[in-house]
Amino acid sequence: MTSVNQDITERTINIGNSVVAKYNLPGIAIGVTSSKNLICTEGFGFSEIETSIPMSPCHSQRIGSITKTMLGICVMSLVERGKISLDDRVGTLLPDIPLIGPSDNLSIWNLMTHTGGIGEAPHLKWSVDPFEALWSEYSPNETVADFYSDGVFLDVIPGTKWHYANHGFALLGEIISRIEGISIEKILRKRIFQPLGMGMTDCLDQTQKNLSVGYHRQQSYDDLDVADFLVETRKSESYVDGINIRGDHKYVRPKAAGFVQSNIYDMAKYAQCLLNAGFPIISAESFGEMIKPHWRLDEGLINMGLTFFRQERFGKFTFGHNGGITGGWNSNLTIIPEDDLGIIVHANINFDQFEDVVTEIIRNILDKDESVMNSFDVDQEVASQVVGIYELPPGMVTNFRPLHSAGRVQVYQACDGSLYIQSRRGLWREAKRLIPTNNGTDKLSMRIKTDQPELPRILFVRSGDGLIEKIQFDRLVEMYKTSSLNYW
Repeated sequence: MTSVNQDITERTINIGNSVVAKYNLPGIAIGVTSSKNLICTEGFGFSEIETSIPMSPCHSQRIGSITKTMLGICVMSLVERGKISLDDRVGTLLPDIPLIGPSDNLSIWNLMTHTGGIGEAPHLKWSVDPFEALWSEYSPNETVADFYSDGVFLDVIPGTKWHYANHGFALLGEIISRIEGISIEKILRKRIFQPLGMGMTDCLDQTQKNLSVGYHRQQSYDDLDVADFLVETRKSESYVDGINIRGDHKYVRPKAAGFVQSNIYDMAKYAQCLLNAGFPIISAESFGEMIKPHWRLDEGLINMGLTFFRQERFGKFTFGHNGGITGGWNSNLTIIPEDDLGIIVHANINFDQFEDVVTEIIRNILDKDESVMNSFDVDQEVASQVVGIYELPPGMVTNFRPLHSAGRVQVYQACDGSLYIQSRRGLWREAKRLIPTNNGTDKLSMRIKTDQPELPRILFVRSGDGLIEKIQFDRLVEMYKTSSLNYW
């Protein structure tokens, strides 16, 4: 082992122990690999708190939406073999699944970039509580066509708006299955798991002896708000250690959106495939198409390739994906091509601060100090322009996530001249200070002063007449300034 790898291993051990203690995690497993060699794998905390079973890199994890990147590679394999085109229309490929709304131009590309106009609910009958269509108490056995027999609803024209769409990937999985002539489970095994030697990975989405136990936290203030809105009985759950609550095993209903289970060792093999530009599954050219920007609001914000999220982290281009399973489990796969590193994080907990955990792990493995921003004083003319209320554009089901994580936001100026942002719900429910980091003509970049290890970035954007018209956020969300609403 080289000294560089020894340093990475030491830093991984240090940060693993640190985040388990800091965030009171049940357990976490971390893997770091280069394109050729596995550098280190470590487990921290417990796979099961009640019996003090240590977390191990060998433990299986429900990787959730990281599954979507595997589907993306399967699509590109079909493209290379001339069996499909990214421009092919979904309605033509799935004629027995009704598409409701402006669906004529809905394409494979739209599904792979979450720009199909499909939201969290596949149909308006689930619009009040879309999670009914996302999770199941029992292992789903209906066909995709039967599940969507009432149709899939599009509430905006494809290619005009971004919203994360689990059900879009259920359709994508069905398209791949019909073209290949076998189930999506067999396709992933044939095209991904077997070529990469991922012998401990499957699509069963079942409980098993080696699966880490999932935990979660008490319902948040926002969760309680939603429960009250839906007239649901507030949950009464028991802690196992004073902070973590043992979760139930709920099944992923749109299976292809997130039904894979794997462990750190197998996911390191998958990361090596990504570091080797898709080899041995697809060509470097096809893989390059997957990781170039396909949908972005601004190059400095998180943006979308083909199934992969792209962003700059600590001065380096990265791509990858998160996976979250209610109950719960959280996973992250981050690829850093410049450093020839893949980092895999498996936590047997589903909670809001997982992104912060991943940020701290990546920063420490890269041996980076906390980010130092170039900040500017608040320009009073700019301040007068950005203050106001901002709301989401129209969309019943394509606003679900930002509506429930933030709602609308207000920007106001304090007596000392400082700017603050406040959301109706979520992390900025209590007003947070804005720190100007760029005074550009067209776009004004600011950071939100939170206690997170990496401060969220937002952009204020001017219209053609020079007035501030909207805010762009890091999760491909835009909110537009309105004069029809009052401060709260």
